[in-house]
Amino acid sequence: MLFPDASFDLLPDWPSVPAETLMSAFQALGFEPRACRDKLEQLIPALQLDPAWFDLDAIAAGGRTATDQLLFGIFDGQSEGKWRWQMHSTLRRSFTLPLKPEEVEVAGEILRLGTHGEYVDEFRDECESALGDTLASWIWPSTLTELPHGQHGLWPGIDGPGIYRREHASLVLRSRTTTLVTDPQGYNRAWTTNGGRFPQESAPLPMDGVLLTHSHGDHWHLPSILRMVSSNEVPVIVPHVPRPSILCPENMAESLRLVGQRAVDPAWWQTVEIGDFVIDVLPFYGEQPLRRRSGVAADARNWGNCYRFTCPEFSAAILVDSGVDPQGNMIDVLERSVAERGPLDVLLSCCFSFPEGYNPGLPIYFLTVPLEHLRHFYLHPEDRGSMTLGTAGLVNACRAARCRYFLPYAHGFQGLFRSPRSVEGGRQAEEEALTAIKDGLGETSTQLLSWHPGDVARIEGGELTLVRGARPA
Repeated sequence: MLFPDASFDLLPDWPSVPAETLMSAFQALGFEPRACRDKLEQLIPALQLDPAWFDLDAIAAGGRTATDQLLFGIFDGQSEGKWRWQMHSTLRRSFTLPLKPEEVEVAGEILRLGTHGEYVDEFRDECESALGDTLASWIWPSTLTELPHGQHGLWPGIDGPGIYRREHASLVLRSRTTTLVTDPQGYNRAWTTNGGRFPQESAPLPMDGVLLTHSHGDHWHLPSILRMVSSNEVPVIVPHVPRPSILCPENMAESLRLVGQRAVDPAWWQTVEIGDFVIDVLPFYGEQPLRRRSGVAADARNWGNCYRFTCPEFSAAILVDSGVDPQGNMIDVLERSVAERGPLDVLLSCCFSFPEGYNPGLPIYFLTVPLEHLRHFYLHPEDRGSMTLGTAGLVNACRAARCRYFLPYAHGFQGLFRSPRSVEGGRQAEEEALTAIKDGLGETSTQLLSWHPGDVARIEGGELTLVRGARPA
């Protein structure tokens, strides 16, 4: 690994939308439509916003804040517009480099090559030929020995069948022959990696496939995907995005193809095989702006996938941040999956509740919701539901899945073998959520297990044994 100290971004260069500032202003006014309309009229010139993004008359009448231009228009032309490649490093000069779409593949190749030590000469040549001597010298260290090794610990080696818990929503799933990873974040300097305090690999990690659940930044991070793949032929499974929008601005398959990576974006309920894993692509219902009410523009959706994995050693499903929305319910999805393939050995999910309508963790969502709904939620908080399943929904999910084991995940990262803490869920402790689920299940055959990033769930013949790393003092 040539970049243990660095973080990267590689993404389309869209206009910035100050959603958090706008949501705070509207919330301070109790989402009263006319007051919000007048406030936004003042903020548009003060924040130098495009007036075409907002419909002031619709806001005053209780409609949604964003026009179609803001919902969809600014995200058109991903494969023709500008891109941005950034590096932040403690040992080298950081940079921000604007890219044309045809140049994105060069950045992707450099990130792939920089992951694997055996490609040192090829990597140096690629940097110098593609970037020139000056920029290449920023990326290329004067000596490899100056880079810290294992400064933040080492991930356990992938040495047998099971599920290996990594940062936030990243898991390594291993059969006897095949290795998969979900939602990697290793090159992201964010709360998902404890601000870039990311462990290194204890051994080379040859991935047979990468699977992404949805486009939120704590799950989809293009440089981190490239960090995990040794070649552009490794398949990356992503959600199918019929139309990019403010709720899912990036067509993930298109981005992967621009960097020259093999991308697969199957429809829900299709099956993909990688090695000896059979992977059912399940719907991702939930984590939409509204749980049951209508009002969000058609085609504006947080597109995502959940997955069911079946290999000779075990079966598992990941629900990530899913729950309930006007299109469906994950309980129904699990019941159908069990009817078609049988009960699950392991179910994994985020356990926290995310309130609908307006949410500090997803401020962009409020722009798509009619003001009349936001005003109602403000005045009647008891009517505000959760976009995710939450602990009560996971009680029903465990019953629907008829799973032998439930494992929590997708709750942030505080370091190896430390209890994770998420900026989502009000920094609720994972153990508290597990206790609530256990109390709701009562007497059941499902075992709820507590584990931390770095721990391994060894699974043989459906029997799970947790292998725990050394806890910090």
